[in-house]
This record gives sequence, C-alpha cells and structure tokens, in this order.
Amino acid sequence: MLASALLVLTAVAVWQNWRATSIPQATVDWSALPRRDLVTAALYLDVQEGGPRLALTHLASLALRDTALNAHGHAYAHEIGRYALARHGWDPRVYAECTPQFEAGCYHGLVEAYLNHLPKLDEAALGALCNHISGSVAPEVARRECAHGLGHGLWFRFHGQYTEALSKCDGLTGSAAQGECRDGVFMQRAGAEGAHSHHNSSEVVPATLNCPQEPVRYRTACWQYQGRLFVRAGGYHKAFTQCDAAAEYVTVCYWGLGKWIADQVRGAGGGNEQIIRVCGEGQPHMLGACLAGAAENLVDENWTTGPAERLCSVSPDRGKAACYAKLAERRAILAHQ
Repeated sequence: MLASALLVLTAVAVWQNWRATSIPQATVDWSALPRRDLVTAALYLDVQEGGPRLALTHLASLALRDTALNAHGHAYAHEIGRYALARHGWDPRVYAECTPQFEAGCYHGLVEAYLNHLPKLDEAALGALCNHISGSVAPEVARRECAHGLGHGLWFRFHGQYTEALSKCDGLTGSAAQGECRDGVFMQRAGAEGAHSHHNSSEVVPATLNCPQEPVRYRTACWQYQGRLFVRAGGYHKAFTQCDAAAEYVTVCYWGLGKWIADQVRGAGGGNEQIIRVCGEGQPHMLGACLAGAAENLVDENWTTGPAERLCSVSPDRGKAACYAKLAERRAILAHQ
C-alpha cells in the first residue's frame, strides 16, 4: 500500500514538473514596462513581419490617437531604422524601405547606426554611400535625408568633434549633399533638443556657435542653428535682435529661427497664427525669411506640402511671397524622382 502511494506521488510530481516546464514561462513582466518599451517592442515586431514601412505605418496610426507619442515620433522612427539595419545583417540597402515620415527618422537612424557599426571610415566608400544605399532611382528626398543623416552619424562617430565630422561632409559629391551633411552636424552642435535627443553627446552645448569664425563654406549651416541658441539665452525678441547683427547672414539666421519656431509651436500644440505672431517679433522686412524657415520645417516633418500651404495662405502680405517661394523649392525636391 505504501509503495503504491509513493508511486502515485512520484507520478504526480513528475507530471507537475512536466507541466511547469512545458508551459511557456513569462520572462518579462509586461505590465510593469514603460509605454515607450511596449511601443518599441510592437514596432520591432512590425519590422520582423513587414519591414520598416509597415512599422512606420503602424507608428503613424498610433500617433493619431496619442499626441504624446507623436511628439516622440522621430525617436521611434530612429529605432525602426536602427533595428531594420541590424535585422538585415547590417546591409544598408534596407534604407530603401524607409519613408520620410516623422522627420525622416528611419533614414537618419539607419545611417547613424551603419556609421557606428563600420570598423573604419573609408572616405571613398563614404562619399558613395548614399548612392549605394538609396539606389539609382531613389527620390531626391531619400538622397538628401541620407546626407543629412550622415551629418548626425559623423557627429556621433567622432564623439562631438564637429570639425572632424565636417571634413567628411566635404568629401561628399555635390553641393546639396555637402550642405545637408553640414546641416546635420550643426543641428547636433546646437544641441540635441529638437534634433536627436535620444542620443548622448560627449560635448556640452555651447553658448554660441561662433559662426563668424568658421570657414566660409560652413557659415550658412552654422547661422541656421545659431538663432536657437540666442533664443535659449534670451528669448525670441533678443534672438531676433542678435540675428539683425549677422551682416550678410541675417536672412539665414531668421530662416533658421523660423524653422525652430515652427518646430516648437507645433510641438506645443500651437497653430499657424502663433507661428506668424512669433516671427513678427523680428524686423518687419524680415518676416518672409522667418516664415520661409517655418514653411520648410512644416514640409520636412513628413515631406508633405499641406501644412506649409496652409501657413503661406494665411501669412501677411509682406511675408507671403517668401513663404510661397520656399514652398515651391520644397515641391521641386519632391518632384525630382
């Protein structure tokens, strides 16, 4: 009798052990994870099932329902690009599956990750990289965003030593690619806020970019981001006053401020009336330059023209022509396939 009881108990113990090991055990407490991690996990699954394009479509649908998530859309799109690259064995040609949504975050994240992955930077290969990964029939937008992403990626590769990064930008083919690359470098140099804030830089944000001290070929990109540092130090009114002293780069400084204003106003839930009002704090004859920068920012958010068209249509007459001129410039880029 005792032997039979022991046999039964042993069988029960074996069955319970088998049952415990055969049922998948949760290794992550999903209920305790931050929302950011849950969203990222869902987007990674999208990349596995349908590539970065599916993940970006899913992110766009989530952002429509959650404005807080939308504010971090660029960072999420970065993660999509980085994960897609690793998922495809670090083959950068998966770049062609990204889209310009969320300020081209997928493009930028992928390029940054690829540069960081390379054991060494070959200048000839770097110069041809964007043509290689975007393909011969890629839209002009994809090529430009690749060059812009290179600027960010070079900044991180050289740990914030921006002169080293700029020297690599100089090796790219064509003035447009060089300009976009320099733009990415100076965007990072002016601070990660509004740029790629999910990264950490080894260099403290400077109080000024000292644009007059830069070589002439870098000054346009520099002055485009100097204005936001003026704002940080003394507010918009003082920033416009300091831009007024930028000599031949005053228009560029106002243009850069317009980009910053549109980004900040939209990020806080404001509209076109507020963008126009803040731009109006500068010199009246420079309103157009500021609104042109704002229009550029609105187009580049997803490389669509609707938001900028609405801004230009309600702009005051003295700024309307410059706003529409910038809109026409961005349309030309979109039309260049």
